[in-house]
Amino acid sequence: MLIFYEMSKLSARVLVLNRFWQVVNICTVKRAFSLLFQDSARAVVLDGGGFQTFDFQGWINYSQNNFYSTKEAKEKKEWIRTVKYSLRIPWIILLVHYEGYPRLKVSLTRRNVYKRDNFTCQYCGKKFQPKYLNIDHVIPKHRGGKTTWDNVVCSCIWCNLKKGGKTLEEAGMRLLKKPSAPVKFPIHQEDLIKFFHPSWKHFIDLSYWKVKVGEEDASL
Repeated sequence: MLIFYEMSKLSARVLVLNRFWQVVNICTVKRAFSLLFQDSARAVVLDGGGFQTFDFQGWINYSQNNFYSTKEAKEKKEWIRTVKYSLRIPWIILLVHYEGYPRLKVSLTRRNVYKRDNFTCQYCGKKFQPKYLNIDHVIPKHRGGKTTWDNVVCSCIWCNLKKGGKTLEEAGMRLLKKPSAPVKFPIHQEDLIKFFHPSWKHFIDLSYWKVKVGEEDASL
């Protein structure tokens, strides 16, 4: 049983990877140490251009061997004290057996299309309040266009009227960008921003997870 002295640090967040090295969650430092102690996870650290993994005893040894030689030793926020020794906080852990991955499919709803396109008309490039927006089928439905992520865009009511049932070529219009299905990341963007640790950049491109989508019931 581990007895920690610095309880406040136990609530800091650790990035969790499944055994295929995919990001699946974030957990508290306390939970991370518990998983290491139970032999359910490995601590992950970038060392010499590659990643090394450590079980609990290995992490103890690694922490002790690097305590006086690493930059983090001077930054107490990177370490936590127990009764017997000081341990480096494992900012990334790898689950030994878990292979799952959270459901990533995003519901195709009016609100989610607006969010994907940042409430911006994909024809004129102007941002509007929802009451001035519509959903436009790039290839009109009466021309065989489907209601799919790659064929619907956010459009202001004026551009929507201008385009009508025409194709882009017929209307002399063009899209700001090609529409595609948004990716639903397993961690809330707000949590990523709040708890993001520099070591996570090897697994997460924070700028990529800009689209915040939900599961609203309103359909297209």
